[in-house]
Amino acid sequence: MGRPRKEQTIQNRNVRFYGDRDEDQRAWEILHSSEIKCFGSQNQFIIAAINEFYNRHVGKQEDSLLESRENEQAFIERIVAGVNDRMANCVPEIIGMAFMKMQAVPNIAVPVVESNMTQENNSTLSDNTENDLTPEQLEDNELLDFDFLGD
Repeated sequence: MGRPRKEQTIQNRNVRFYGDRDEDQRAWEILHSSEIKCFGSQNQFIIAAINEFYNRHVGKQEDSLLESRENEQAFIERIVAGVNDRMANCVPEIIGMAFMKMQAVPNIAVPVVESNMTQENNSTLSDNTENDLTPEQLEDNELLDFDFLGD
């Protein structure tokens, strides 16, 4: 025993597609395309298309900027997708460059300057650094920029 069936009311509407009108011909081709199968039937496609078109038409009347906002949102989504794709493609390069830089920097001893110096024995950082590093160490580190030490 199954559920009792509701009375079905079927309403029928004939539509004409004129072969000499481009819009009619295009609609006929869409209606008979293979993409319609995802809707289940031509009837379901027509119902979905009418409802979607009507909802959009009413939405535009109620909100005159609806189409502009939709276009802007689509544009933003394309930009975000493009940036994400580009970033995903660049990650291996960035990681590789970081590893290369880590391997290229030699390990050097950094001199520590005491913070409780008096003005009498206070000298420039460059004097302290030159006293702490030997000339051989300075030559080995020719890639390092020591301009921050002063003259």
